[in-house]
Amino acid sequence: MLSQNPFVLELPSLEISYRVHRLRCPDGSMSVTLLGPEGVVESVDRMVYSAQQFANCSLHSLLALCYDLKHWFTFLREHHLLWNRVTWNRDEVMARFVAWLRYGDALSLKHRVIPLHPKPIRQETTLARILSSLYAFYEFHLDTPFAESVRRYQATRRGHLKRQILSHPKGLPRPVVVRPPGRTHSPEVLSSDEVQAIKAACLTYRDQLLISLMADRGMRVGAALGLRHSDWDSRKAVVSIVPRLDNANGALAKTDRVWHLPLRQDVLDLHASYLYDEYLNIDSDYLFVNLKGRHRAEPMSAGGVRAVIQGLIKRSGVSFHPHLLRHTFATEAIARGVPLGVVQAMLMHKSAATTSSIYVHLSAEQVRRWLDPQAIPPLLSRGEWVDLTDPEALRARLEGDVMEVRSRRLG
Repeated sequence: MLSQNPFVLELPSLEISYRVHRLRCPDGSMSVTLLGPEGVVESVDRMVYSAQQFANCSLHSLLALCYDLKHWFTFLREHHLLWNRVTWNRDEVMARFVAWLRYGDALSLKHRVIPLHPKPIRQETTLARILSSLYAFYEFHLDTPFAESVRRYQATRRGHLKRQILSHPKGLPRPVVVRPPGRTHSPEVLSSDEVQAIKAACLTYRDQLLISLMADRGMRVGAALGLRHSDWDSRKAVVSIVPRLDNANGALAKTDRVWHLPLRQDVLDLHASYLYDEYLNIDSDYLFVNLKGRHRAEPMSAGGVRAVIQGLIKRSGVSFHPHLLRHTFATEAIARGVPLGVVQAMLMHKSAATTSSIYVHLSAEQVRRWLDPQAIPPLLSRGEWVDLTDPEALRARLEGDVMEVRSRRLG
């Protein structure tokens, strides 16, 4: 079976099950597809190609999509169903699929004994992600009975589909919950000492600059690897995040608009040291490149970042991943009282609701600072804590507030 994706070749049907396969396109970028018993799964491959070309999806997002749809096609094959013939609200297919995802073979009729309280093999958040990918798949294939039945349901209910299964097979646990529970706590973060230890473990200015952009500005790895020299303006102390689909290293900024992020002086100094001491005579448009080896001067890839992270973990003794630095930046910024709109802009979120749902969860210590100002130094207008036992510091801070108010009135 030939694929609509021009980067995929016809493959022999040697596989007896579904598996996700990575591809390298002629332009050097990476892609992914789903392979089945008959070769490339054309319906999935067309969606992946469209998402990569027009939706600016990262490779990790495409991998997650293919792995999620792999479960769906495996389930359909086991039950002798066709993806383009099945409907959403007939034969209780979705209820059976959720039960299959949640409990696996524990509910199989092949077993003589079915446990009364089977243990789930997947978390609810995983189930929600798989079903979200499934609905996105059929939103792409609008001419299928599945998509038509969903549209009919939405029209009769006069609202959006709630991602819930309204019926279930008799004798099986009711697989209703398919949306992940709301986050009730902030994501895991690093302490300031751990962040400093990671920065101190960097061996090059390049690595220090990369870590600083992620830890001090909350930048994604894909956005950093896609930076060009033209995106960096040292005079204005601003870096521009530009969405591009033609990055040689496959990096994606995961945005559809240009964002301008401010830079601190220490980051500008790292950038200058990196260019003058390490970049030297490298001729490349990319800011982050390989500094040695047979791939020297080529744009730094996600694999290169993983190698740098592994070295930093060994030298610093701090276990972390790049996105943990982004979480740390956002959580600390909100705890310091930085306005939510500012944090949203720094994280390049389209909606403030996304930022608040992930990071706006105050700890008991943070709540105490607001409710018991006598026990802990008060929070003044600039979001800085002042020691009440130090009269000079308190007087200087209050005088600064008065001068700031006066200047605003005069202005």
